[in-house]
Amino acid sequence: MKKSSETPSPTRTHFVADPSGARYQADSDGTGVARIRRYLSLRRPAATAPERVGRVVVGVDGSPSSIAALQRAAAIAEATGAAIRAVAVWQYPTGAMDVGDLLESAESDASEALASTVQLAFDERPPEWLSLVTREGSAAHVLIEESWGAEMLIVGSRGHSVIAGLFLGSVSAQCAERAHCPVLVMH
Repeated sequence: MKKSSETPSPTRTHFVADPSGARYQADSDGTGVARIRRYLSLRRPAATAPERVGRVVVGVDGSPSSIAALQRAAAIAEATGAAIRAVAVWQYPTGAMDVGDLLESAESDASEALASTVQLAFDERPPEWLSLVTREGSAAHVLIEESWGAEMLIVGSRGHSVIAGLFLGSVSAQCAERAHCPVLVMH
């Protein structure tokens, strides 16, 4: 029997992917036999952003320490895959006569302080996994409630009330003592 004088066709390589996105390299040497092996690429296909798990709560009152707290929360959330929940708390002064106007003003002042603090902390490019919340009540009480199920609570050491300009050094102390998660106090 005489051997064929035909030269086999050159090796052809094909890359295929299965439904899960895994890539395989298939080599064919022209004889009809294919060798398939897993192909590990240095380039990975663009994936959707992973869902954030957990949250870091930040007390925001417009003070320089709350700006630093937001920035630190972003670094922690980025490293851990958590989301950030920035909370501004407002409370109208007791004994006020015209409660309606004060109530509306106090809430809008807290919302404005929250928005401007976020702008200052992130140069007008906040992370997409940041949520802003404005709540009525005592700052310490609200932040302690917000700490349920959180990965961390971050507060400034001495902030100030947006409404009255009062110092609230006791808020960080109460949060450190009674929060339901670890507390970071920014100086």
